[in-house]
Amino acid sequence: MGTPRKPPHIPIRLCVGCGGRSPQAEMIRFGITAEGSPILKTGAATGRSAYIHPREECWELFLRRKGRIPSLRHALNREQRLQIRLSYETSDRATKGMC
Repeated sequence: MGTPRKPPHIPIRLCVGCGGRSPQAEMIRFGITAEGSPILKTGAATGRSAYIHPREECWELFLRRKGRIPSLRHALNREQRLQIRLSYETSDRATKGMC
């Protein structure tokens, strides 16, 4: 009888909208290009990223906030935040109802 197996590690991330914590798989990941343009990130993309829940209330809080996003080490203006939301809404993840 060996030692019992550990449960698999599940990465937990912080939402930049509501500030809540959830498993990474349930959240939307985005970042900023070297030119400063916001982009959605998928898979094993490298670089600094931020996460947000795919809920309306989190998007509203994210759009209302001002200033720097600590995980990106960068500030986003309202237009850049709207661009991230539009990118998500037109992506396959949003149209398929996935997180």
